[in-house]
Amino acid sequence: MHESTKRLLDFARAVTADEPTPVRDFADLQVRMDISSGVMSNWKRRGVSKDGAISAEQIFGCSVQWILEGIESPNADRATLKELAPVYSSAIPDLPTTLRHLTRHLASADDLTRHGIAPLLSRLVMEPAEAASIAHMITAMLAARLKRAS
Repeated sequence: MHESTKRLLDFARAVTADEPTPVRDFADLQVRMDISSGVMSNWKRRGVSKDGAISAEQIFGCSVQWILEGIESPNADRATLKELAPVYSSAIPDLPTTLRHLTRHLASADDLTRHGIAPLLSRLVMEPAEAASIAHMITAMLAARLKRAS
């Protein structure tokens, strides 16, 4: 059995152990991840695919890098978010309101505007110390769009 598949099964077992229907074996994992038996067979032989690891991250909260390569900690992303929360809070004191504002305006933005803002949203996640200036750039882009629309 491929190491990445074993890591995924072990992680899924651990995080679902207290659930009413825990992942106990490959059959349970296959059902939980909504994949075919052929896909599971391939994973056992060749390893979890990148798409499979991304899906596992969404379902179980494990790190894609850890599933695929066994590097970092299994919960790398969760730990990072907890560590970054104070950084975001100091960069944008009212982060929840700012995010609600951005979400509301992005929902009504045209595709071109959303496409232009996407790299900034990525930077917002990757560069928390710069969150305030990035949020300001996004707001300016949305304001320009609103001005053009009126």
